[in-house]
Amino acid sequence: MNQEELGELFLVGFPDGIDDEAIALMKRVRPGGIIIYPGNMKDSHELEITMDILYEFMRREGIQLFISSDHEGGQLETVPGIMPSPGNMALGRLEKGYTASYGKYLGRTLKGLGFNTLFAPVVDVSHETSSPVTGFRAFSREPEKVGEHGEAFISALQREGIIATAKHFPGHGKANADSHKVLPKVEEFDDEDPDILPFKRAIDAGVGMIMTAHIVYPNIDTEPATLSKKILKGILREKLGYNNIIISDAIEMQALYDNYSIRDMVYKFFNATGDIFLVANGKKNLNLSYEALVSQIEEGKIDRELIEESINRIKRIKEKYIEDTYPNLFILDIARKAQYVHMKEKVKGDTLFLIPHATALSPADTTNLDIRKYEDIIRLLYPNPRIVRYDIFTGNTDNIIPNTDNIVA
Repeated sequence: MNQEELGELFLVGFPDGIDDEAIALMKRVRPGGIIIYPGNMKDSHELEITMDILYEFMRREGIQLFISSDHEGGQLETVPGIMPSPGNMALGRLEKGYTASYGKYLGRTLKGLGFNTLFAPVVDVSHETSSPVTGFRAFSREPEKVGEHGEAFISALQREGIIATAKHFPGHGKANADSHKVLPKVEEFDDEDPDILPFKRAIDAGVGMIMTAHIVYPNIDTEPATLSKKILKGILREKLGYNNIIISDAIEMQALYDNYSIRDMVYKFFNATGDIFLVANGKKNLNLSYEALVSQIEEGKIDRELIEESINRIKRIKEKYIEDTYPNLFILDIARKAQYVHMKEKVKGDTLFLIPHATALSPADTTNLDIRKYEDIIRLLYPNPRIVRYDIFTGNTDNIIPNTDNIVA
């Protein structure tokens, strides 16, 4: 294990955009993966650009990234271009074949768009007292049925090349509060609780990741599950025999963020046999989390052997699932190669962009829908660009074109 490999233990998000600052952070830390949030894919145009940035980053840096989203279907849908689903509660009322069909559709679609990981399915069991954060995301109130549908969903996703994530271990359903906002406690819960059954079924299905719950179960431990050695090592690793990736839920959720320092979270999570620390706000917390891990390993506070085991688990799953391309990447290849027909050098920051008003050329033309996105895409790719618009039919510009050496029309 070398320090460069420690970045593998972080999966990061950039809700405000994957810009130059985000890329610089990723170059420094070399994280194991990234979650693409709705702000990174407001529509299919932006998703395509985001994927181009990430696959180009992997190629240049020589690394592999878990590329994930939270698109569960139903109550939580984030990726543009995917047909909406009635959700887990609806699927749980039907035979599991429908769940497998949705998992297959979702897996195939995500794979085509460039994803290789999904933070789904939710295998929490619904209860009378469940908070709205569980709601329609649960397949059923019956643990057996949740396990059956979860297993079908996981198997279908992973056959399509998407790493599935069973969440939230050991079960969020009995919590009557939302861990995004507070630290819930579930009093009636032990290591034989029926809500653990769906996770056993997920493990039997070979699930690649299990996500932890930011919930305290006092009958087991005073620490929340995400930070509990008794729960992660004692129950998940030793009792259930799980040896794939344990990933935390986002550390910025108030359940943890209001009660623990990042240094404490890092210390407890990795010593509890956790593998991947999910940092939702990378610009704010990735460096802090990474430096906390490095320093505590050097100080002997975090077991090096556990870290090596985590890195080996991550590498094993990546070797099985992560590729350096994806089915729809050829569309970007066309665009990238075609643009150089009349552009012999890289576009510089002082370039003036001359873009048309979004006017259809004829009734048999929809390019105006794409032209509406030109300015957004230019601003996504270049800091502070100069942009002038013109009329497609007359050539008249909205503003005087300033003297410049470089114009992209």
